[in-house]
Order: sequence, then structure tokens, then C-alpha cells
Amino acid sequence: MTRSSIVSKAVLKAADQLGLIDEELARVLRLTPARSLVAKAIPASISAGANSDDRALLLIRIFRLLDTLSAGSAETMRQWMQNENLALGCKPRNLVVTEDGLSRVFDYLNGRVKTPVH
Repeated sequence: MTRSSIVSKAVLKAADQLGLIDEELARVLRLTPARSLVAKAIPASISAGANSDDRALLLIRIFRLLDTLSAGSAETMRQWMQNENLALGCKPRNLVVTEDGLSRVFDYLNGRVKTPVH
């Protein structure tokens, strides 16, 4: 397996667990929706370039942080992505598709993992 196909499979799994639809994943990765659909059939095609690859890795990291915070509950992760977040100022699923939103969500979750609530 190539690095590209591993990243592709991981990002598809992360998107599914987070409840992101194909259009949202395409926007996160800066791909056209048609290319995103192709990626389901040919996972290696999702890594279209350095920017898409970096964004894919960041989405995977978001998934891993949420997995930790939710004790592995896919339902909890989906709810968190769908619900308004006061600290972020909107629904995380709406934020991750924006230019800097993916980084903002990652930074927020990374801070939560490093400083757990008591």
C-alpha cells in the first residue's frame, strides 16, 4: 500500500465517522464533488496534491481527537460536529469546510485534550 492510499482510506473513514457527506469532504479537501465520488471507488485518487493531503491529515487528526474525547462513540462525534459550538461560533461541520476553519477546529480540540475539564 502506498502512503497516498493509506491517507485516502483513513480520511474516508474519518469523514464517515464524523458524519460528513461527500460534498463536505470535497470542500474540506478542496476537491470537486465529482473527484470526491471517484475517491470512494479509487481511494488513492483523493490525495490530489500537497494541499489536499495536508487537509486530509488534519481531518484525520480531528477525528482522532474527537475519538479520544468521545470515548470512541461515533454518535457523539457526529452530534458534536452537528451542534452549535459557542467557543467556535458555529457548527464545527460548517467550519471545517472553510479555508481556516479546519485548523480552528483542530486547535480547539487539541486544546481540549491537553487541558481536560475537571
